[in-house]
Amino acid sequence: MVAVLDFLAPEIEWKVRTDLPDARLYRGHEGIRELMSHFDEVMEDMWFQHQELIAVGEEQVLAPLRWGGRGKGSGVDFDEGREAWLFTVRAGRITRVEEFATKEQALAAIARQDPRQTSHR
Repeated sequence: MVAVLDFLAPEIEWKVRTDLPDARLYRGHEGIRELMSHFDEVMEDMWFQHQELIAVGEEQVLAPLRWGGRGKGSGVDFDEGREAWLFTVRAGRITRVEEFATKEQALAAIARQDPRQTSHR
């Protein structure tokens, strides 16, 4: 966990998808520790694999990805499937992460923020 926090600004905001049980905005390193603790309780060997990295303007990167792990109680491996995370990076550290169920949902949200940002498709 400490290694992950090295990449996150102290004022990090992480917005979890609204369709997930832990959906809300987590703030700061303590918020990230709380979010990760939900996963640590039920999972081990958690992994993330980005499918591509898409530059969005000067400070954002969209990362469609897959993630999974192994259930602590069952020992069963699982693959959560695909989703997309929009990272905002300032001064070399991640200041915000917003989760989306699909790459298309993320691109639509980006277009609503600034229609000029969709030219990277």
